Amino acid sequence: MKHLGKKPLALFHKTPVRQVLFRWSVTPLHNGGHLIGLALFPLPLSLMISAGTHSRFYFFIFACLGLISPYLGWWLNSVLPETELKFALMVFNATLIVIPTVWGHFAFSSPQPGRWLSHGTIAACIFALGLTQVSSQISLAATCFLILAFGVFFNPLLPLLEAMTYHQMKNPQTYSKIRLFGSIGFMMCSFLIGGVLLIEHPSLFPYLVAGLLFVCWISSWPYKQMPPIGISTVEPVVVSSKKTATPQVLRSLLSLHPLWVVTCLVQAAFACYYAFFALHLQHIVSSGWIIGALIALATASEIVAFLKIDWFFKKWSPITLIGWACALLLIRWTVLSQATVALLPLVLVLQLTQAVGFSVFHTACLKLIHDRVTPLHVGAAQGFYNAIGYGVGGCLGVFVGGVLWETQKGQGVFVFAAGLCALALIWCVGWRWQQHSVPMDLQ
Repeated sequence: MKHLGKKPLALFHKTPVRQVLFRWSVTPLHNGGHLIGLALFPLPLSLMISAGTHSRFYFFIFACLGLISPYLGWWLNSVLPETELKFALMVFNATLIVIPTVWGHFAFSSPQPGRWLSHGTIAACIFALGLTQVSSQISLAATCFLILAFGVFFNPLLPLLEAMTYHQMKNPQTYSKIRLFGSIGFMMCSFLIGGVLLIEHPSLFPYLVAGLLFVCWISSWPYKQMPPIGISTVEPVVVSSKKTATPQVLRSLLSLHPLWVVTCLVQAAFACYYAFFALHLQHIVSSGWIIGALIALATASEIVAFLKIDWFFKKWSPITLIGWACALLLIRWTVLSQATVALLPLVLVLQLTQAVGFSVFHTACLKLIHDRVTPLHVGAAQGFYNAIGYGVGGCLGVFVGGVLWETQKGQGVFVFAAGLCALALIWCVGWRWQQHSVPMDLQ
């Protein structure tokens, strides 16, 4: 494969989405649970055969993320004392602060950037097996070391993949259709395997993550032949000298400082959601399948948003879309903080706001980054975006959320998340006003 961008939507054209969503095999376990499929989650055979390189890897890496994001906090809560939960979650998110930026810089400077993706995936798979040793019987330092080792290799994978994909696709509509398959993988895994984990098999968590990462590693092999970033088979790219490159990328990053603030606040709120949503709902509903279904419903709304992403960008600017996302998230977290059995239908409806709160927000952020940063530095910029949002914001969210969880449980956690989104909305309104008041040539 000489160019990965030639057939990125092979699965989208060859395999009906209904086959991806509704074809799987379920193997009963002796104690009443279920283990999903040969690859540990619902997987149509046609997906492995017909998916394009981008679509296939997105499906598997987000299937893995569909376990880690919603259920890492649940699993840690089952094996660690409650007082250690916030530290373990913070260590995992801390690896997003620097590591993705460093990986992005070296990978995009390498003649074979795809090898960084492939080698990182198999390393994350190996260290995922080390998580089986996490328990209340070992020290907090040992627990943090095991989680840190896994996070160092897992957390840079997605920003590196996103930067590679968006660089080749070059427009939000094509990127969103590839990203669609990530949402499908996330939804299927969070719903079906989430039910297994939440009901009676939390000890399977590290093995399932390792199994999915192994399939990701196999799917990453074609990336090894990816040409260096900045080298195109279609048109040449002029690369600036090192003396001018660094000031240029710094100016580009500084020009987006409002985006970094909003991203940090919104992702801190999302960190509270992913770390404590399942634990919070446990006190409201007793069925793990209902919790998994609510998480999957939010992801299903992402799929619709990614399919119609061009409609949003034709009507509104990226900054306006980011502001709408902050407003919807403010409402969502406020209602969730007061969630009861009676409010469960409203919680269900508000899960649909994930379409704008995450999908449109995320794509708008990527568009702003790729519009302002040169292709040679897009890897570092993408890593910086993830470092500020998922790293700094994630650490802030899980640590403060963990402290509030010990004293006020879910109500305090999601009131805090709503406050973060209120600040992000205020900042975004000021950003939008600044864009209108400053002439375009000065921008």
